Amino acid sequence: MFKNMKLGAKIGAGFAALIVIALGLGGLAVWSMSGVKTIANTLAEVKMKEVDLTTDIERYASRTMYAARGYAYAEDKKFLEAAMKSLEETKKTIEDAKAHGAKTGEKDLEDNATKAKALVVEYEKLLADTVKATEAMAKDTAAMDEGAKKYMQVCSAFLVNQDKKLDEEIKESLAGGATTQPAGAAKIDWEKKLTERVWKIQVCNEIVDLGNAIRIGNWRAQADRAPKEFEEAQKKFSEVNAKLDELKAKTTQEANLKQIEECRVAGNAYNTAMTSFLTNWLAREEIGKKRGEAGDGVLKTADETGMAALEDCGKSANTAA
Repeated sequence: MFKNMKLGAKIGAGFAALIVIALGLGGLAVWSMSGVKTIANTLAEVKMKEVDLTTDIERYASRTMYAARGYAYAEDKKFLEAAMKSLEETKKTIEDAKAHGAKTGEKDLEDNATKAKALVVEYEKLLADTVKATEAMAKDTAAMDEGAKKYMQVCSAFLVNQDKKLDEEIKESLAGGATTQPAGAAKIDWEKKLTERVWKIQVCNEIVDLGNAIRIGNWRAQADRAPKEFEEAQKKFSEVNAKLDELKAKTTQEANLKQIEECRVAGNAYNTAMTSFLTNWLAREEIGKKRGEAGDGVLKTADETGMAALEDCGKSANTAA
């Protein structure tokens, strides 16, 4: 039939065919672009928003963990304030992510946001426990300082008294004991008396040295974050009490006996405060481990969710191409 058509009809039919083909190609292009637009909108409004939210969660959670560690190490409230601020930002962003997941039908995002929220609640509780332990340690430190101060004051007073008596006894021995020794009294063995006085001064100085060694060991252990060193320093209190017992056994003056017991009480108070401090310290270390685990869980959940969203973006881009 086409052979029998006139030239004009053939040309018209050809143009008509071209128009149909053009319209078909145009329609296909419009349909394809409509699909690309849908994919682009999904990427921009759903997936990339999801990536942004999970990235923000990671950033705020990391800041929270960093500041919380700083507070536990330095016990500076500026770090605590920063941690609390970042924690609130983390919680808000998680709520935004959960709402976005519910709105867009991204079930994985919504579920992971719920999981992250539970971990943040746990982290917040552990951070509060960290604050309690740190404040308790501060009270223990104040008690240790008070005990150490009293300990050294008593030792100093005892030494001043003993030095004064030694000076008096040396002068009296050189004078033959005539200044204070009553008539008819037994002769004083000045060598023995002076030796015993010097011994008391020496033992008291040893008690002072032990007190200083305990305090230095205490500070060094805290600086090194070494509880074992702290315990080793604390063991020296048994030596202190042994020295006090030796001193007491050769002391007769009531005032001096009272000083010895005051020193023992002060030392025991310091020792008790050290025990409490160590208990709170170890508790805070354990809390810190759990807090780190909860924080890492938030980071992991956010990272996995964000990476999944990025993978979906890549697949969608390939589909559009």
